[in-house]
Amino acid sequence: MENKINYHKEALKIIEGLKGRKPRLLAHVCCGPCSTYPLKFLHDHFDVTVIFHNSNIYPEREYVRRYQVLEEFVSRFNIDFSADVKIVKTAYENDEFNKHLAPFG
Repeated sequence: MENKINYHKEALKIIEGLKGRKPRLLAHVCCGPCSTYPLKFLHDHFDVTVIFHNSNIYPEREYVRRYQVLEEFVSRFNIDFSADVKIVKTAYENDEFNKHLAPFG
């Protein structure tokens, strides 16, 4: 039988090892809804910045919508939890993203 890694337990070990320090953490996010539990879990232990780097999302209006929802969520989250989660957004470059995929078929 294959041993599976319990990543939640591994994360708790890392947090325990912080011994009260609050290091910076950069986490990739694809949207607001997917960010809810990770931010709730991490914000007490890390100075969290999320990066919205999603040129894979198509069409562009979906990319824009996901970013808007993320902004709304993080704004509310910061108020509700007295947090200071920051967002970094990269440019939407879907054509460039697709060029990198071209060799794969």
